[in-house]
Amino acid sequence: MSDKESDAKLTNQPGAALQPWPSEVGMTLLQLTQIKRWLLLHQGRHPVELYAWDLVLTAWVLGWMALPVFVLLDDWPLLPLCLMGFMLPNAYASWRRGLHRRGRLRCDWLTAL
Repeated sequence: MSDKESDAKLTNQPGAALQPWPSEVGMTLLQLTQIKRWLLLHQGRHPVELYAWDLVLTAWVLGWMALPVFVLLDDWPLLPLCLMGFMLPNAYASWRRGLHRRGRLRCDWLTAL
């Protein structure tokens, strides 16, 4: 059985492994807020996850803040850093979801999405 088939079998949805989120390519502000709210409500039991998510959101905000600066200063080689900052929340959540599906790491805040 291939990895795609086994992942689809776990989720009971064919092709579910191909999409990072059910209907969008990236995360919405509402999804970012829901994760943050869940982590704040459970910070006593999950302090490291809260700190990790804060780092991810900080990199995301820095990516948005640095974009106009790099464009105005004509620093084109640094623009990929902004792109990485934009994509980090979705990549982190997808990575955590994959670890959770494989049983390698429990990710309780997935229910917030």
